Amino acid sequence: MLLIRFQILLIPLRFQNQNVPNLPTNSIRSSITLIRQPLVLTVMATPTKIIAEYAKSNRSSCKKCSNSISANSLRLGLYSKDPRGYDVTKWHHLNCFPSDSLQPIIHGSAQSIQGFSSLKIGDQEALEKLTAGCDLESKQVSNHGEKEVEEGNEEKSSKKSKVDKVDEPGQEGEQKKMKVIAEYTKSNRSSCKQCTKPIPSKTLRLGLVSSDRGFDMTKWHHLRCLSTVPLQVDSVDEIDGFTSLKSNHQEALKKLLNGEPLPIEVLKEDEAAIDELQSKSKTSKSSAKIVAEYAKSSRSSCKKCSEAIPAKSLRLGSISKERGHDVTRWYHPACFPTDSQPIISVNEIDGFSSLEIVDQEALQKVMDGCDQLPKEREQVVVEGSDGQGSREFKVRHFVTRRLNVRKTDETMLDEGKESSSKTLKVAELEIAFSTSDVQKQYKESTLSPNWKAFQTLIFLERDEDLRDSAKIAAFDFDGCLANTNVKRIGADAWSLMFQSIPEKLNSLYKDGYKLVIFTNESNIERWKNKRQVAIDSKIGRLKNFIDHVKVPIQVFIACGFDNSAKGKDLFRKPNTGMWKLMEQQFNSGIPIDMDQSFYVGDAAGRKNDHSDADIKFAEAIGLKFYLPEDFFAA
Repeated sequence: MLLIRFQILLIPLRFQNQNVPNLPTNSIRSSITLIRQPLVLTVMATPTKIIAEYAKSNRSSCKKCSNSISANSLRLGLYSKDPRGYDVTKWHHLNCFPSDSLQPIIHGSAQSIQGFSSLKIGDQEALEKLTAGCDLESKQVSNHGEKEVEEGNEEKSSKKSKVDKVDEPGQEGEQKKMKVIAEYTKSNRSSCKQCTKPIPSKTLRLGLVSSDRGFDMTKWHHLRCLSTVPLQVDSVDEIDGFTSLKSNHQEALKKLLNGEPLPIEVLKEDEAAIDELQSKSKTSKSSAKIVAEYAKSSRSSCKKCSEAIPAKSLRLGSISKERGHDVTRWYHPACFPTDSQPIISVNEIDGFSSLEIVDQEALQKVMDGCDQLPKEREQVVVEGSDGQGSREFKVRHFVTRRLNVRKTDETMLDEGKESSSKTLKVAELEIAFSTSDVQKQYKESTLSPNWKAFQTLIFLERDEDLRDSAKIAAFDFDGCLANTNVKRIGADAWSLMFQSIPEKLNSLYKDGYKLVIFTNESNIERWKNKRQVAIDSKIGRLKNFIDHVKVPIQVFIACGFDNSAKGKDLFRKPNTGMWKLMEQQFNSGIPIDMDQSFYVGDAAGRKNDHSDADIKFAEAIGLKFYLPEDFFAA
């Protein structure tokens, strides 16, 4: 590029000195060397304007101190054009901005700064003082980021020191006060971090806000539960939202800070709201919809005994609403929880009329509250009326038939084992996994360090900070955590779907969840000639995402695809192979708590969704399912 510039510069020199004899090549190179420095000085970009705005992410860094600029914090940019005509903006912290660059551009008026009018009043005043030549103290800096930047820098040098400051606010020495928020809850979704009970809608909740890795973390509490937690505020004036509270709650907070007993009326009001919410929750569970049908495949499993429900056998489903979506939990008829969800009438069961007579009578038996169906199979027929004896026989026949179907499934499976090198029991979906089968390459394509291949699956080896848990927070990747496009490839061709994702994932990790990503990427298998490109692009995006959110995550990539020749790929969603492998081989044998675990994905079969693989994946496993826009907006 330099050579091209010099050639352009030398052309007019030759026209101006036509009588100068031709110079040797070495002399021309010397001339070029001599004029190089003046050329650079004459084309140096001069700032033409100053921009003030709040940082949209944590990716920009200050050109003076080289530290990152926190998201939502004020930053100042020197805008100019480089010699090639491209726009260049050099960002700075407010305190790091070179004040000598201000006067030639804005002529002493902060109003000339682009974006000044959209700033908060405090930040506008700080800029006016900067343009007036006054020294800025740290307390004048925007509350939205400068302190977070300092904490982020301290974390890089001493992570333990920062954690101690957050977790031990009473420690002597320099410490940051924990912010306290008071407000009325907007929904029933938050819960108290002290007693773990829900905080009912429209009741008072108090939040303790701390900063971790540059993100604000709010822990909500009931008023009565906060009395056991030391508050780092000297007066109610330091509590955000205090003035908007009702008078009785204001008085209660004053008593709390003074160490006095809380008013009994306020405590009773909160207790009544909690009891009412829990009562409604039980009512909603008991009023869940019940459906009866014949299983379309062998992929569903009973939520009580965990055994597979064979294809074409009868199953009962309990359908409940969770965050606006229907979640179905399937059971064997004998395992259905009639104690918590009694069947008062067969008219409540959707699909009852389409069942065979023997199955209708079996369900009637469950409804009547008789002994468990497996016991009926062991009983001897009681002599009596022909109708009664016939009914007892039909009930036993129903259970025996269900068990026989399951045995038939397993028999067919055993036959399949003899002709296949893969050991797979469909009834329990047990995958034969051996470290000798794990490869460092995927079909001769190189994998990044710490990434391994098993059959048509690529997975990330354990991070030292990754901990196994009974609580699993599982996510899809493309369209859920990362905004990607099938037409763009490369490790950097992605962006966050939601800005709250890093904070949400860190919060789940702190609450004891193990974070897992289950993602399909059939291009790795399809692109035979460009397989290495597809692998590098997918793994590169995942690595960059994990580095960005700064939390350990377990990752499984299903590379195969379904076709008529090879059949269905075991690991590709909605098939449950990835989940089963994680559960059986990558969770230290810890049983998974299905009530607390969940899955978040975007492929829910809606009008503009590319498929319904994610919601079917969750249903087949029995996990609660959330859409990303619902989960990360909450």
